[in-house]
Amino acid sequence: MKQRIRHSPVAGPSSTSTGSGNGEHQDCHKAIAINNTASFLSDDSFGENKFHRRRRNHKGFGPAQKLLALSVAAIFVVPIIFYVSMPPFRGDVVTGRILFNTPSSSTRMRSTSYLPRKAVYLSWYLNPKEATSAHQPRATTMRRTELFNSESRMMSKKYAKKLEDSHDWEKKARDPLYEGDCIPMRPWQEMLFPSCSKFHEMDMSNMHSSYLVDKKRRLDRRFRKINSGGYNDVFNFHMDPPNEEDIVNKVLTYGTEYTDRNYDRVRRDALIMERGTKSPYLVDVYGHCGLSLLTPLGTEGTIWDVLDEDINPVEKLELASQAAFGLAAAHDLDGDGISAITQGDLKADQYLLIDGYFKLNDFNRGRFLRKNKETGEACTYTIGNNDAKYRSPEEYRYDGETAKIDVWALGSIIYAILTQEGVWNGVSERRAQKRIADNEAPPIDRRWKESKDPIEALLYKVMYEMCFVPDVEKRASAPEVARYMEIEGGKIMKSLKAKGDHTNNQ
Repeated sequence: MKQRIRHSPVAGPSSTSTGSGNGEHQDCHKAIAINNTASFLSDDSFGENKFHRRRRNHKGFGPAQKLLALSVAAIFVVPIIFYVSMPPFRGDVVTGRILFNTPSSSTRMRSTSYLPRKAVYLSWYLNPKEATSAHQPRATTMRRTELFNSESRMMSKKYAKKLEDSHDWEKKARDPLYEGDCIPMRPWQEMLFPSCSKFHEMDMSNMHSSYLVDKKRRLDRRFRKINSGGYNDVFNFHMDPPNEEDIVNKVLTYGTEYTDRNYDRVRRDALIMERGTKSPYLVDVYGHCGLSLLTPLGTEGTIWDVLDEDINPVEKLELASQAAFGLAAAHDLDGDGISAITQGDLKADQYLLIDGYFKLNDFNRGRFLRKNKETGEACTYTIGNNDAKYRSPEEYRYDGETAKIDVWALGSIIYAILTQEGVWNGVSERRAQKRIADNEAPPIDRRWKESKDPIEALLYKVMYEMCFVPDVEKRASAPEVARYMEIEGGKIMKSLKAKGDHTNNQ
């Protein structure tokens, strides 16, 4: 207290006294000054506390100022940190050389990359933790890949684990062809046959009128949207002479993301049709570029459209045989009886009537099959969501799938051709899927089961003894079904012809 009084201006300068009266008077003033000073210094409104608060506030920022400063710093610092922490590859790129010097029905595009010394190859089909210089680049295209040398910044283990578990990695990447001991069944599964020039050759200026007069003297649109499916929007182009023709442009549905998975989906569809152009039972492909395909126009309907009509057993045999021939052609693209693909969504409306044949198309839900590099056996795969009621038990159990899933679906098509109604008619989808998963075949009316008609008996036998077989190993392959129907159907038709009853056998 004495120290504070010494510096207090209230006491004033000290005076020298010589008399006792003056001394007592000074002592009185000192006492009053001490009391006033103590009272002043102890007052929260005017004393030392307020003075020190002001001094502290002037020395630094308050809470609001600190929050503002941190926000401004974050605006500039966070993007820098994010950029530095990004992985080595950014964007969908292919590092390598594109070769167009291989003759084919259309130009083959192949990406070949030459590794620098001590390079690491990263791709969607490789686990980031397994990416080493031992992985050589494959003949592949449009894959999110990049080559970088050992002097470049490598991907951290922490980021590799985060990327592996991310939504983009699982949902937007193409299905891996190389995984563990599984490798592509055929080398062509990694190829691509782009023909983007064909799309540029479709000169819209040739369509000088919005409408044309068809053969029945009716006005018809030159360009129109004719259908939409689960993945595609389908447009019809009518070209002017000298190349007058109706063609189809199939494009992934509006709003579809431009992801590696979707590019590969269209590549797979185009490549299977390209490999199957030798068969009259598969739809041809005229061109492929990015997310678009050019194909012939099927103006005469599908198998399902025909089922609305009154058809006789001979016509049923013809429909069922062509359905089997189309699937067999898709499952035997290389002529050795070994399937390299699955159609994955086989149903009656996937067969288009073009030039007198029902031709199978739409392979974008299917998969390229792989094989074990040690044993040569086919590797299985799974699809995350299997709908409807015509699929195989292993699909609804979400077990490993092979080409045999299409054979069960073929049985569902033959069922519809024979009975002219869909499988599990009157049963809810949920209940039907549960019963199929329990290895139950679709129920059928007794009249078809006990039919004495040779064609109906043949179709019933093919369904329940070759297609609706729960054991995948015992289920027939598509070429086996097609061959059996060709032989047995030929015998029946020969017998009917000899009897003179080849138009209606009822």
